[in-house]
Amino acid sequence: MNIYLYSARHQFVANAKQGGLSLEVIAALMGHASTETATQHYGRRVSGKPNGISVRASDEDIEQVRVLNQHRKSSFSAKVKSRM
Repeated sequence: MNIYLYSARHQFVANAKQGGLSLEVIAALMGHASTETATQHYGRRVSGKPNGISVRASDEDIEQVRVLNQHRKSSFSAKVKSRM
């Protein structure tokens, strides 16, 4: 059986979602600044294997993702309000 990085990343995210990791933790583990990447482009929770994750992101990486996403949400909300 061949395992490719593309498939492994998708399965990793699916396992992380199934394992109950937050999107901020998943983003930090994957090296993403945005939580949207994991929700829009990576594995679905239903494809994950229970108890398949035994890793942890550093608190600093998780906080960095949270801060970046708060800024993005604020910017998005401001754009939506300006269009009304």
